[in-house]
Amino acid sequence: MRKRMWIRVGRSLLLIVVALLFFSCEGLFLYTRLKSIFAVPGRYEYTLGESFDESNLEVYGVYEDGSSEQIPIQKVSFTGDFDTFRTTAGVKVITVTYAGLTASFKILIQSQNTGGSGTDSGTGGTENPTIPPGGIVVTW
Repeated sequence: MRKRMWIRVGRSLLLIVVALLFFSCEGLFLYTRLKSIFAVPGRYEYTLGESFDESNLEVYGVYEDGSSEQIPIQKVSFTGDFDTFRTTAGVKVITVTYAGLTASFKILIQSQNTGGSGTDSGTGGTENPTIPPGGIVVTW
């Protein structure tokens, strides 16, 4: 009688262990690692004297399985030449870091005498680069 009871207990424990391993491993197989990040700023152009505005910045993580999700802005850090942001016109590079991965984009700081509209008219020389969406700098 005791032998049968121990056999049933053993089978039940074995079943529980197998079930736990199955569900634990399933979670491991479904987990995908973060492969890269990219940032989409709300603005690419600023007027000299303005501060960088990260409120409209969107940062996305891309996973190994190809899926992506937005990363909360509070979880990322920024680096850039913020000291010259208010004093020197030109193209600035902002780098976003999350989970050891980085993404960079370029913004344009225009002097106030370019019309003050915050957009480039496209009629200048190489000193007036235009930054289209995507952060690619085009000079002419």
